[in-house]
Amino acid sequence: TVSERMATILSSGLRFALGTDSMHGRMPFEVQAAISFGVSPAEALLAATARGAEVLRIEGRTGTLDPGKDADVLALDGNPLEDPTALERVVLVLKRGRRYVG
Repeated sequence: TVSERMATILSSGLRFALGTDSMHGRMPFEVQAAISFGVSPAEALLAATARGAEVLRIEGRTGTLDPGKDADVLALDGNPLEDPTALERVVLVLKRGRRYVG
């Protein structure tokens, strides 16, 4: 089953990234699915951000909030570490410093 395969992957210590190539806007689902398979919320968020940038080899430009990087930021209604559904409640988006409303 998928649950058994995911448990094997997680126990291996393999680093992984989350993404939504064909389902834009579905990252909250990806993060929540990973958590349902036993990934900690913090690890799931890393897989969706910094690790995704590493896989794409663009970590020097994006993936973390560091000086000189593209500033893509989400403001959420809630703390996704405590409530992963907060990822569905986007209040504000900053992309390359430009403001968008959620």
